[in-house]
Amino acid sequence: MKFVLGCLLLFVAQVQAFCPLSQAEPVKVRIHHQQQVTYASVNLVTADDAKQRLELVKEHGPLLTSFDLSDIAADIRVLAKPLAEDWNLDGIADHLWLLGIDGRLWRLSISDGLFGIPRLMADLSDSGLFFGSTIALIRARLPRHLAPASWRSVDHHQLLLVGTEPLSGKDVLFNLRFDALLKLQYLLNSQHLLDRTLLSEPELKQQFSAADWRTILSAAGWKVSLPGRISSMPKVIAGVIYAPVVTSEGFGICHANQTEQLLFAFQLYTATQVYRQRSWKIPVLDNAVLKIREQPDKTLALVLQDETHYISLLDGLLKISHECHQCTAPLTLDRFPLWQRLATYRDERGAF
Repeated sequence: MKFVLGCLLLFVAQVQAFCPLSQAEPVKVRIHHQQQVTYASVNLVTADDAKQRLELVKEHGPLLTSFDLSDIAADIRVLAKPLAEDWNLDGIADHLWLLGIDGRLWRLSISDGLFGIPRLMADLSDSGLFFGSTIALIRARLPRHLAPASWRSVDHHQLLLVGTEPLSGKDVLFNLRFDALLKLQYLLNSQHLLDRTLLSEPELKQQFSAADWRTILSAAGWKVSLPGRISSMPKVIAGVIYAPVVTSEGFGICHANQTEQLLFAFQLYTATQVYRQRSWKIPVLDNAVLKIREQPDKTLALVLQDETHYISLLDGLLKISHECHQCTAPLTLDRFPLWQRLATYRDERGAF
């Protein structure tokens, strides 16, 4: 199993301002170009006439190619950071995922320094949410005894996104699942996702059977409605999603002068509870990010850190375990994955 480990923004129409998690900053990638491997960046550019385009720019070099987003759809508008994908695990980016503010999700190829034809992978516009942030694209595989038959023992993409309710300003966390072969049987929309906002009593009492868990895993993904706005980029650590959420009402102010917020923890695959509780109070720290920090006793802690200091949030971190669907185990430094597969070099020549 593999885990890859503001700021006001104007909404359209009647949507108010809120604090975005990330902006569409350049995405650094390695690509094939003219039979060579080179570093480049993918830039999302908005022209004076509000039209958008993708630009592929060679590192310290010229513009390689550009792609007009209006060629995808006349009304497309992208504010979220594109997500790069290495489909064949050769260390080279070969696809990009683009999320429109209306919830349409596109995938397009990158080949020899050129963009390919986009493919619509999901349409979440039926949710009525505003989509301004992407979190991560994670490729992973469950052990055979945990995976449902529909997974067919292949890798799956877990695509983490954030949508925002236009009236309340509250966020909804999404996990969309696609098998790595990308043999879509239908166009995914929000009706195909399980609502995991509230957990049932049998689940909380750990009375779910393996069949119950496989039913959840067989869905196209899940969504969780949060009681406020995500205040800094969520982080996935050893199969657990951590997301800090400010619960204040109102718009236009990121934290509304609050001193407390909630930290949520969800299991990546099922959004089930990992710790004794699903959320707990933590301090607010402006312009901070979630990080893992080694403690003096060699254990690992989750901290909220800005440029000058940090606040400890959680000791005794847990990881998901392959023993059962809801099993966890302590995340210790000697067990923390220090090695990570970055690439499989299939056509290497002259190197040993």
